[in-house]
Amino acid sequence: MNLLNKIIEYSISIMRLGSIKIITPKRIQFTIKSFVSYKTEIDSSKHSKLVLGHNIRVKAGSRLKLRENATIVLDQNTSLNNNCLIVSHERIVIGQNVMIGPNVMMFDHDHDYKSHLENMRSKYLTKPIIVGDNVWIGAGTIILKGTTIGNNSIIGAGCVLKGDYPDNSIIIQERVTLIKSCVEK
Repeated sequence: MNLLNKIIEYSISIMRLGSIKIITPKRIQFTIKSFVSYKTEIDSSKHSKLVLGHNIRVKAGSRLKLRENATIVLDQNTSLNNNCLIVSHERIVIGQNVMIGPNVMMFDHDHDYKSHLENMRSKYLTKPIIVGDNVWIGAGTIILKGTTIGNNSIIGAGCVLKGDYPDNSIIIQERVTLIKSCVEK
């Protein structure tokens, strides 16, 4: 991308964030060095809050969805690659210097499957997601409610995480690939 395109895209990003700030002043905080692609969807509900730290980068196709009273925090020097999905019904906090690969998804909630079927769509069980500082999250990772990832950790591509992971962890989920013949012998 040449310099002129970068300047135009950055200008559109600031105007877009600024217009969201004007329309819903309490729902978004950002600095002048926050960059959110104009191809990123931001969907915020009543009393929700999106906090973008200094030098944030959110690439095209990503979606940030904040439901009523939810919070999403992206601390400074954090980047989301293309097509990430972050949906919060309670709180998702992503620390400083975090690199998030493409197609990563984070959900701080589950449907309450124990409620009656007709109520299941509107009832959720929530628990915050906390991602520490200096974390690298590989492509296609899914992070579920109640997950805490410690500082200086690396998450391998395609992991599905739920629970607590200590500082300085390398998390890889090995899979077994079975190849069988479909021809009888």
